[in-house]
Amino acid sequence: MIIANSPVSALLSLAEKFQIADDNEAMERVLVQVAHHDESMMDDFHDSINIAMEAHAPELAIKLVEIFERRFGQKYQGDCSREEIERELPNIVASRRDEIVFKRMGFLERGHVPNRATLSPILQISISIKGIEILQRRFFVLVRRNFFRWDEISDITIETKKAYKAMGLASSPFQQKTCLITACGQVFVFDVSGSYPDFRRTAQLLATLKKYKPITQSSASDQKQQRRIQKRRGHV
Repeated sequence: MIIANSPVSALLSLAEKFQIADDNEAMERVLVQVAHHDESMMDDFHDSINIAMEAHAPELAIKLVEIFERRFGQKYQGDCSREEIERELPNIVASRRDEIVFKRMGFLERGHVPNRATLSPILQISISIKGIEILQRRFFVLVRRNFFRWDEISDITIETKKAYKAMGLASSPFQQKTCLITACGQVFVFDVSGSYPDFRRTAQLLATLKKYKPITQSSASDQKQQRRIQKRRGHV
């Protein structure tokens, strides 16, 4: 657990930010600095190693374990043992070769506010032959990783509707497209419109999803009809 108001906690928070931004080089520099900091305690090493594993960097995690064992003169026992980390190493290295990562654009890169306002934006989508990993922000600061095998994904749908985008003082109509991924009772939503989508390389993202799972299309009229059907069934 990261404790606030200490030099080491500040470094760990910075490392987490780099990990979320997928900047593993910067993250590694900070975590090594934590490992050699005079005030670093055992719990700080646990946090550092967990951050490294969240970033799919088992080589760094093993490096931190070695520093821990030299410093404290005992075998590392954390959420993952050294043996578990070493067993995971070939799996992670292999998964890197076939994994494609798509990152959410920021305001400056997109050039406009998002088409869809949300308090829980999807920050990153990683797609591989094993499944899909969705990195989502919750409650402004908490970040959650969700991994689903392809057989756990029940539906992928693109909903299309007419929407309006504020452009200066005017309001301009456009065709908004929203992708919904349903898995294990959860629904993950992100914008895939032609203008100001949430992610870079939207066409490649959808094409990659389609390689593993069919994508259905739904228009505004389809959605209204489906709601009518559901409403009738509710009255039966």
